[in-house]
Amino acid sequence: MSYAELEARPPASRAHLRRVVIEERQQRTLDHVRLSTGYADDVDPHGHDQDTFRLINQRKQLDELPGSELVVPALDDWKYWTKMNDWDSRNALLEQLTGKMRRREASPAEIQLLIVLCRPAWQTVAMSLRRYGGLDLDPGAAGVHQREETRRVN
Repeated sequence: MSYAELEARPPASRAHLRRVVIEERQQRTLDHVRLSTGYADDVDPHGHDQDTFRLINQRKQLDELPGSELVVPALDDWKYWTKMNDWDSRNALLEQLTGKMRRREASPAEIQLLIVLCRPAWQTVAMSLRRYGGLDLDPGAAGVHQREETRRVN
């Protein structure tokens, strides 16, 4: 439909046509998201809030990574052990992974898992060193927080 034909219509008809175009665009966007992220047709886009969909998408991205057949179940176990305060199981996993690292027998997936599990501790130690160790911060990183590059430099 041309612009002249649209202008010739009464205002109520134009509003209806505009709404139809917007709804079609929204439906195409939903279909594209479902296809690109692997959601089934029965998943209601309004069934969860944005944070839940973000977690679902993060889990799907984790499942697509190389080595996910080892990393994802181990992370699930780790989260369960954390909630249950099962320190023995957590320590046994860390001892197993660090032992393999020392012997240089760790697979890339096991290295990824060790990095994911130890990152919070590394970040805490780095923050403590910055705070109490007297280390100078990088002046170029001032005012730029919560970025990966800043965390690596500082």
